Amino acid sequence: MTVILSSAWVMFQSFLEDHELPPDRLENINPPTMARFVKHCRTLDMDVDALVMTLTALRTLLMRAGFQAGTLASLATPIRRVRGKNDANGKYAYQRRFLEPVSGLPAAPDPAEDA
Repeated sequence: MTVILSSAWVMFQSFLEDHELPPDRLENINPPTMARFVKHCRTLDMDVDALVMTLTALRTLLMRAGFQAGTLASLATPIRRVRGKNDANGKYAYQRRFLEPVSGLPAAPDPAEDA
């Protein structure tokens, strides 16, 4: 768990520094900056599960630092579960997908169309 939390924080901190957004205090990180981070991760073509885990870790860290849940609402990305083919044992298989493409990126193929 520590590895996930620290890697998420390092990624966020690098984003802030690379985009010249480092706040003078942790409390000064604002929702638009958080939303820009999410868009940045999406443009890196991060896997859905990796991005969800990263955003969850960041929300956990920032809540422990005193942020209110409403302030962290922009640290999210809309996803949906799409049913895929059943596995060899007949179990239902689901895949998480981003609900909308990021502008400038092509939409991911729909696994339901392959069935």
